[in-house]
Amino acid sequence: MAEQVEYELELSEGKVRVVSVKPIKLAAPIVTPRRVGRYAIELSIGRELIERLRFDFPGTAADDPQLGPKKPLFAPLTLSERALARVKLQLPQSARVRRAALVDRAANTATEIEWPLPGVARAPAAASGAPAAPAVPILPVAPEP
Repeated sequence: MAEQVEYELELSEGKVRVVSVKPIKLAAPIVTPRRVGRYAIELSIGRELIERLRFDFPGTAADDPQLGPKKPLFAPLTLSERALARVKLQLPQSARVRRAALVDRAANTATEIEWPLPGVARAPAAASGAPAAPAVPILPVAPEP
């Protein structure tokens, strides 16, 4: 789609927060990139997944190897707790989407995030001078097969 939504996300002290959300109109439609990553933004209608954009924050893709006993599968990563990173992502602004969620596959959590309604430009929280509210986990997510 040529109509996109740009999310700017920040990872600080192991927590992800939305810094800004803004609509973008491109000259031509683009395809959402397909990649692998710890995090994902998922757009859905109820339980039907419309779009998924996976990503990682720069400098957080790997932890130091741990000597001794193995870590539990969903143990927190130590490197991401110290990292401060930002990333900008573009997602299609589909009229069908009713819900957007930020998924952390390592922590097995999903957090509902602001999704702009089609044709309605919402001012980003950071532009008003007030900091954006931190994301709040709302539901567990089953691991992907």
